[in-house]
Amino acid sequence: MTLKVGYLGFEVSDLAAWERLGGLLGLGVAQHDGISCLLVDDYARRVQLLEGPGDDLVYMGWEAADLAEFDAVRARLDAAGVPWTEGDAAGARQRGVQRYLAFRDPDGLPLEVALDLERLATPPVSELVPGGFVTGDAGLGHIAAPSSDYRASSDFLRAVLDARVSDYIFHPLAPNLTADCVFLHTGPRHHSIAYAQMPGPAPKRLHHFMLEAASIVDVGRAYDRLRAAGEELTMQLGQHPNDRMVSFYVRTPSGFSLELGWGGVRVDDDATWQIAEYHNFSLWGHQPAAA
Repeated sequence: MTLKVGYLGFEVSDLAAWERLGGLLGLGVAQHDGISCLLVDDYARRVQLLEGPGDDLVYMGWEAADLAEFDAVRARLDAAGVPWTEGDAAGARQRGVQRYLAFRDPDGLPLEVALDLERLATPPVSELVPGGFVTGDAGLGHIAAPSSDYRASSDFLRAVLDARVSDYIFHPLAPNLTADCVFLHTGPRHHSIAYAQMPGPAPKRLHHFMLEAASIVDVGRAYDRLRAAGEELTMQLGQHPNDRMVSFYVRTPSGFSLELGWGGVRVDDDATWQIAEYHNFSLWGHQPAAA
């Protein structure tokens, strides 16, 4: 299968602050059926902002290429004994899809697989990000989510979505204590989802989501804009060792982070891809903003 990350839905308590952040990042803002959406490319509802107190991820939607792939996911869910529900008409309208299936991973992360995502007749053009964003066959981007058992999370995604392991990071936090992370892809993007097993409970369903700009210049200019606007940068510019992404992180109004990056490697051939282990989150940089 070649599933792609199609959309993300967040329940947000401060819609105006989210729209302001989107504008600073060079994302368009549009209203669809009374829902605010941040525009990344020619998909109408990539990032859906649903007003409410939750300030967290409420669904992550994977895009199936066609009905055969959609049905293949349903069959995999049944074979793995994973409960799922078919979305109703109101839910499909909200998401801008023809139909969708909803299910949860072992930690309760709300996942969906959808068909026929709504597209825009005229793709948005951003004066702030003239190079645009890297989507296409790589999908929207990625998320990083906490996991109580990264191996179980990995096994789950491999079983139900035919995800493949890209690599691992075992980052030392203290003597005899590490953050254990697995990175999985369903298409050519290095990872569509990363699971991190950390000590202690996680405050949110995700640590961050990532958007990739096509130009490093656009990333640098966004970095300067956000700093000038007083936005909280949770990690300064840096580069990851595994996907080679040059990026920074900004805190969203809902408390989790958004990573804006450039230059991520692709996994174009699983037969030749070498799964590696790394022992640091960054090759350089990514210092906390206060550092």
